[in-house]
Amino acid sequence: MKRTTLRVIVNIGIAAVVIVCWVAMVFGSGGSLADTGLRSLKYFTVLSNFLAAIAAIVWLCAGRTRGGRTQSIEQPNTNLRVPSREEQGDPGSDDSSRAIAARSRKAELFKYVAAVSVFLTLMTVAVFLGPLYGYKSMFIGPNLPFHLLVPLAAILEVIFLTDHPFTRRDARLCLLPVVLYGVGYLANILINGIGEWPDRNDWYLFFLWGYPIGLAILGFLILVTCLLALFLQKMQRIVLKGSQPADLPRDNSQPPASEREHVASSTSREARP
Repeated sequence: MKRTTLRVIVNIGIAAVVIVCWVAMVFGSGGSLADTGLRSLKYFTVLSNFLAAIAAIVWLCAGRTRGGRTQSIEQPNTNLRVPSREEQGDPGSDDSSRAIAARSRKAELFKYVAAVSVFLTLMTVAVFLGPLYGYKSMFIGPNLPFHLLVPLAAILEVIFLTDHPFTRRDARLCLLPVVLYGVGYLANILINGIGEWPDRNDWYLFFLWGYPIGLAILGFLILVTCLLALFLQKMQRIVLKGSQPADLPRDNSQPPASEREHVASSTSREARP
């Protein structure tokens, strides 16, 4: 199966699963820990999965070619290559290729940011929520795809199926969803107060031990997000490096270029009268 076809299947699956699971939450099947209805949108888990679904839809609609690069067109069953539109002098083809590449780059970057967001969700479940509430309750109903399946699909796609290398500057963009959520989370507490359970506005209990501890937890999550973004970059580089074809062996029947030049110069001197 071609990589592009596999990515299409993965992205359709991500978008469909997120939409179906959230509709289940809206109609009262949110699992043991999730609020139902529109109140489910207060959780970073739900919002990060929505971000992954939107990124998947954007990638599917980006009108991209494989890997974001225009492919060379070749004659079938021959070694004769058909010149591209750029080589034929079509003035509009260069702009079109650049537009496709730019659109593809933005879609891949969006996928990367979304993958880091759901990666944070997965790590929060594995390290914090799972030990606190029990892993069984983390994977009931829509919690299973939101806490495990969608994050894994998004993460593995970036590592194994994306051939766009990401930079440290791209990693900084991955902090944006977490920072915006943290600002909204804190603003809600400052405006409406912490509240009492089950209407507690500090639903993640970050500020249970006071504002300094709560702010430290939010800062720690931002740091963890940065580390996860760099980790995904590192893993993707390893995969890309391993998938590069090895250098073709040199034809030993032909002498090196330096030897051919030396023989040619010697022959020309001997030919002089």
